[in-house]
Amino acid sequence: MPLLLALSAYAELEVKLKQITPDWKAIKPSAQMFDMIETLVRGLRSMSQQHDLFTQLLQTADYMRTFSSRHQEIENQTASENGGG
Repeated sequence: MPLLLALSAYAELEVKLKQITPDWKAIKPSAQMFDMIETLVRGLRSMSQQHDLFTQLLQTADYMRTFSSRHQEIENQTASENGGG
């Protein structure tokens, strides 16, 4: 991760910590605390990405089912026209 993004991520974490703890000035953030929060944020991002991937897979399966159904309809129609004509 580029340094600028890392600093931005830590600034974002600091803002989140201030929102969670109203008495934030009394708390001295530790490296362990930042590591835990960074792990949590990374996990949440990963879960979000997995959800997006799963949604895309479901959409793809739906498109494939629609295509297959339509293809079968066309084959049946063609067979009916050839058999009846």
